[in-house]
Amino acid sequence: APRSEPIENIYENATRVSGLLKQVDGLTGIDVSIDITKPEYQIFVDRTKAIDQGLSVNQVANTIKSSIDGNVPTQFKEKGYYYPIRIVVDEADIKSINDVENLSIYPNNGSKIRLNTIAKVEQRSGPLEIDRKDQNRVIKATANVSGRTVGEATADVQKALGTFTLPAGYKINFGGQSQMLSENFNTMIIILLIAMFFAYVVLVINFEDFIKPFIILIRVPLSLIGVSLALYLTNQPIGVTVMIGFIILAGIEINQGVILITFIDQLREQGMSLIDAIQKAAVVRLRPILMTDIVGIIGLLPLALSIGEGTELLKPMAIAVIGGLVFGLLLVFLFLPALYFIFEKRKVEPSIQRTQRL
Repeated sequence: APRSEPIENIYENATRVSGLLKQVDGLTGIDVSIDITKPEYQIFVDRTKAIDQGLSVNQVANTIKSSIDGNVPTQFKEKGYYYPIRIVVDEADIKSINDVENLSIYPNNGSKIRLNTIAKVEQRSGPLEIDRKDQNRVIKATANVSGRTVGEATADVQKALGTFTLPAGYKINFGGQSQMLSENFNTMIIILLIAMFFAYVVLVINFEDFIKPFIILIRVPLSLIGVSLALYLTNQPIGVTVMIGFIILAGIEINQGVILITFIDQLREQGMSLIDAIQKAAVVRLRPILMTDIVGIIGLLPLALSIGEGTELLKPMAIAVIGGLVFGLLLVFLFLPALYFIFEKRKVEPSIQRTQRL
């Protein structure tokens, strides 16, 4: 909220936000971070009277604070340890608000005046403390998530807040686990890109070719189709656990691609034609790849179906991997062989033409 905005206005908007949170399923313990109904005394300094006495508002405030909380003008050192020396007004002299009103203040001219001659004290209600961020006042609307993932709850909260119109100068930011999920999600994307780069480098060294690693790795982003479709059909949010699942899926996809491409190359080295090598490799490697995917899917089903305690957090990950594995079967036996054939055919045809010319 703006720096000069009254705390009452900020509190009113915060309570409206908390009211919207109560409409979201799975949220409990909804509360705001401050309570402006706490009784307190507020001191209002008359600037004109203070200036006439040679005082500033800051001097008056510091005097009141030092009298109540004390002041640490120096420290005492003993055996290598420093002990603060705090000077405070005797507790017997400040027992009531009347004693505060009669506090003595000493202007620069050396005179002595009472606080009640330049200020008035009123009993009002307000918060015990005011949080600030970047010098702006902040009130937190908090809630706990129960029976669903933080990502799901955050998505519903964002939808609910979409109907809320903020006054000028106000801003809503997500914090807590929601903020951590967002930051971790961006980190996971960077990790995935770095892993893909190093995987490409390793595959280039292994195959001594720049095209074959590309054919293998292109399956990873394409498997996002299966992941996205599975998450959409099951109404699951995209979060950190989904990214973890996608990294796992990427490893499986790359491994299967390496197995298939390596076997095709071995068959071609034995003298088999390009098309025959692709067909035989697809048939021979179908069973082990299929069995690997089936075992993986069966192992993830308990998580995907939320069987057992604490499975809600990992449910999106399991669904993402299952969707990617199912769609990956089509890629490994249809798309990958076709792409391999297209690129390798371009290499074979020029060599045949050169042979015919010779």
